[in-house]
Amino acid sequence: MEHGIPEQFPQPRWGRLECWLVANGFQSTGSGKNLLFLALRRADVVPDVKEYVKSMNRLLSNGELMSISANVRREHSRATRKRFVSSTTIKTTPQIVNNCKRAAHATQVKMASATQPAHLKLERFGTVLRVTINNPRKKNALNKQAYQDLAETLNSANKDDGINVVVITGTGDYYSSGNDMVSAVADEGSVEEKLARGNAILRDMVRAFISFDKLLIAIINGPAIGIAATTALLCDVVYMVDTAYFYTPFTKLGLCAEGCSSYTFPLLMGRSKASEMLLLNHRMSAQEALQFNVVGTVLKRDEIESKLWPQILEYGRLPIGSIKAGKMLIN
Repeated sequence: MEHGIPEQFPQPRWGRLECWLVANGFQSTGSGKNLLFLALRRADVVPDVKEYVKSMNRLLSNGELMSISANVRREHSRATRKRFVSSTTIKTTPQIVNNCKRAAHATQVKMASATQPAHLKLERFGTVLRVTINNPRKKNALNKQAYQDLAETLNSANKDDGINVVVITGTGDYYSSGNDMVSAVADEGSVEEKLARGNAILRDMVRAFISFDKLLIAIINGPAIGIAATTALLCDVVYMVDTAYFYTPFTKLGLCAEGCSSYTFPLLMGRSKASEMLLLNHRMSAQEALQFNVVGTVLKRDEIESKLWPQILEYGRLPIGSIKAGKMLIN
């Protein structure tokens, strides 16, 4: 272990690992990449990443610009190329939707009969897993068990070769109202014990977002508040309904920024707007989120199923090796 970076940290990637490092108090200097190289060298359990970093170090030491190296190309294995070839046999969106619906039917029946998390609804559509936060009585607030279930779901999906895309959304008119404060207060033990347990569970959930190396999409179907907003912006692509908003009232509650937002918010929207949200409790509308490049698309609520979902099912047909390599380079 070097600089306290855990060796078991799974599947590290540039921006998300840097986010984790900054959130845990590590500071980088210069280009900011040297610390990432140092951390990634510890990833002995991920040989392809280790080789990739060695190639990048070699390129940088020679003063050359980085491009996709041969080690990254190795991730496009024969099986991946085979899946890519087979994916070209489906040409139109209606065909993709029908095929995915048929393939998902048996899976959904099996998942429905199995034990589902208390406040999460899990649905499989071929290679796409939809995770719906399902606690409408409390506007989809997240309690301790929901944090643990969400982390476990992401970690399991990351290991499942049959899943290429995970989509997170909410039931009804809310994406999530954030932390279930009543549940947190009702927990047993002293204040210090509650904080210690809560922080550990929260850290594990945030780490599951950061370490997810497949395609992670958030559909913000309504207000996303607090931890729901900060973790949504850890996703690769964020779609947002035109009536939704992001709200992080941390200082109003006497709290500090969480979920890596002190790093991700300035990176995405600039320091001034990030400070307005994290320090001054600004409520960001969907239109403003689009203006500041926080979300990819703003759409009407009725367009989620009719327009967006067929596109997402199509994304599930993309070669996963290419997705992983692209995410590594982007992040």
